[in-house]
Amino acid sequence: RQLATVTWVNARGTQQSETAGPGLLRHALVEAIPIRKSKSHTNSTSYRGHAWFSQTDQQLWTESRFEWFALMWLDMFHDIDSIAVQPMRIDFGDGTHHFPDALALHADARQVLYDIKPAATITPKAAEQFRKTRDVCARIGWGYEVFSGLPPLVTKNVKFLWNFRGPDHKPSDAVARRIIELLDTPRTISSVVMESGLLLPVVNTGIFHMVWKRQLRADLSTRFGYSTL
Repeated sequence: RQLATVTWVNARGTQQSETAGPGLLRHALVEAIPIRKSKSHTNSTSYRGHAWFSQTDQQLWTESRFEWFALMWLDMFHDIDSIAVQPMRIDFGDGTHHFPDALALHADARQVLYDIKPAATITPKAAEQFRKTRDVCARIGWGYEVFSGLPPLVTKNVKFLWNFRGPDHKPSDAVARRIIELLDTPRTISSVVMESGLLLPVVNTGIFHMVWKRQLRADLSTRFGYSTL
């Protein structure tokens, strides 16, 4: 049976191809240039454009609002050292091919390939494609995950906190220390604001940024607001 082949465009803009196997680990595919960019149509409701990934300070290409949110999820919930979107084409041995959505180098040195697709749209054909992709990743030595969404309320909270991910919302060391002191025992955001002795916008944006950076823990499965613990 013919083995799968992986094709990518390296950081210098040169296209490369190699049989799927451990040898691919010596290549920096997390620095790959998008191998394709679908064109936007005037009647399309999909979002095509760039999204800022705060951990690597990159503008990453997205082909849909769902992909944009998946990158948001990666940025908030995972420690990422490098990431590439639309990084490769996989030609399977059966004559079919696939363009996975992202390849990330995690801080623990794992390389994980991601497919991004809403759960409701994963057809048997897509599931089979994902199965073949998982097999290819296992042969290479990459991890593989399919991101198919989060609960609605968690999604809403993550999108809200995304607005505070930038360095301009980072609290000063003094404000961060004060927030952490007050949160030595679990309490609501409103009680921190009232007891801090600091200006409301300073405390608010500081807390939201620290939650985004996972310097503070919050229950994102409930409505996020002043009553959040």
